[in-house]
Amino acid sequence: MAERIGYFGDYRSKLGESPVWDDRTGTLRWIDGLSVFADEGLILGADVDGRSLDPIRCPKAIGAIGLAEDGFVASLTDGFYHIGRTGQAHRLAFVDAEDGAMRFNDGKMDRAGQFVSGQIEKIKKDKKFCGTWRLDARGEVVKLVDGIHMQNATCFSPAGDILYFADTHEGLIRVHAYNPGSAVLGDRIGTIDCRPYNSDPDGATVDSDGNIWVALVFAKALACFSPDGKLLRHIELPAPYPSCPAFGGENMDRLFITTVSDSGRLVKSDHPEAGRIMVIDGLGAKGIPETRWAGTPAQVSA
Repeated sequence: MAERIGYFGDYRSKLGESPVWDDRTGTLRWIDGLSVFADEGLILGADVDGRSLDPIRCPKAIGAIGLAEDGFVASLTDGFYHIGRTGQAHRLAFVDAEDGAMRFNDGKMDRAGQFVSGQIEKIKKDKKFCGTWRLDARGEVVKLVDGIHMQNATCFSPAGDILYFADTHEGLIRVHAYNPGSAVLGDRIGTIDCRPYNSDPDGATVDSDGNIWVALVFAKALACFSPDGKLLRHIELPAPYPSCPAFGGENMDRLFITTVSDSGRLVKSDHPEAGRIMVIDGLGAKGIPETRWAGTPAQVSA
């Protein structure tokens, strides 16, 4: 069956990112990382038919979300928060943002229910660098990686023993052994090179066969790579600046892709569909239901 590309819902984000399918409610959730509310973030949503859900406002700029019981875990400017479905915010862990020099940018829940999110450097300050952080079920954080300037493409193998992530402007996705019980990131065991395809990597997800689907943000395309980095598919997209894919739908066989209309930095488009969510059917691939955070806000005091 040939793939069919269309649009999902009518909402247009400025900086659409971090889509996640909630298999319990049959809804897609994503964020607008540059919403109309200035320093506040928005968690957006739509039901299975694309009808918009009420947006959830977060108290600070938002980088990424994962599912939690009765809400979401979000990486905001100064750390990790639990955001309830009606907008209640409970800080789980503080992460220093160096007086605005950095913010969180991309993240995913690992298969053990811990949230991994990385930062982006906004202002060069005393040679400080961003990092990749993990929040566990107790609300404790550990820095897995240092020296990151712009984290993207964060995702995990089906077994949860491999972490993929990119320092975007390298043009490469790093492949590391991953142990959710260890405070140290495992050895680098591979590299996926996006440079031959005319784009840095943005967001990414993994299908049930372990293949990695990557948004080629500057190439108006989506790429699928095998775990060893071989290009399996390259799909041109109708809207510019695809930012992050996520599998969902009743059978986990639809691929949703957020897009960007105005990032406030490098990316801006006046394309009539910029900022909308694209959806691809007929790929012949299925995703993996997202793991929920293993903790609860009542277990954590920050």
